[in-house]
Amino acid sequence: MATPRPSCHGGLSRVPDEAADALRDHHKPQAARRLRTGAARQDNDLVFCTRTGTPLAAGNVRRSFRAITKAAGIGEDWTPANCVTRSSRS
Repeated sequence: MATPRPSCHGGLSRVPDEAADALRDHHKPQAARRLRTGAARQDNDLVFCTRTGTPLAAGNVRRSFRAITKAAGIGEDWTPANCVTRSSRS
């Protein structure tokens, strides 16, 4: 597990090493986009955001997610809630 990080609920969240590596890899192209966007970019300190740094709209996230799950061959009706266990929802 990677170093614990503060969570939005005031506690610490442990991030699996694989997830931490993926987030670090995600940060590299995101930093390059940030530089290209320049003054038009808002810095909201978001991991996943629009090209200009604003929060993602829920409908756009759902549409993208459906395209990803369809391409993965698991159908368009699949949602993250399908694999969330009761203990991870509390």
